[in-house]
Amino acid sequence: MDDKSLTPRQRLKRYLDIISGVLADAKWHRGCLIGDFSLETTSQSKLLRQRLEAIFQEWRAPFASCIAEAQAIGEIDSTFDPMDLAEFLLASWEGAILRMKVERGPAALDRFAKGLKNCRVVQLASGIHYLQEDYPEVIGATVNEWLIDLGVDSTPKRKVTS
Repeated sequence: MDDKSLTPRQRLKRYLDIISGVLADAKWHRGCLIGDFSLETTSQSKLLRQRLEAIFQEWRAPFASCIAEAQAIGEIDSTFDPMDLAEFLLASWEGAILRMKVERGPAALDRFAKGLKNCRVVQLASGIHYLQEDYPEVIGATVNEWLIDLGVDSTPKRKVTS
């Protein structure tokens, strides 16, 4: 993640590609030791849980730094805190690795990577009920922008009446 000859987004992708290669070499049977250990031991020992939490916090820092660099040059939207995005990235990645082990193939990692390419995060305030009912205009406009960015025609084919 420190290779400055690559852009920050390229460095993040390269890291994930390297790990994906290691997982492929293991025929999708091996996952993340820390993730596996976390699943199996955290209810057994407070000391282990605290140490594993510290490891995840240590892992988060270089990702947050790389994300902050990407935000500074406009590669990643700067609406959200880099540390929060790093946390989301790592939690999602660990979940994808877990699913990869269950599925014994790369599909979960591919879905993860595809989701990052097409991801759009929207900051909404608290809602009274369901967020889609409280903020339909914001959500609708964001989905429309997302579709346009993907090159999908988002013009309604027929008029919707109430």
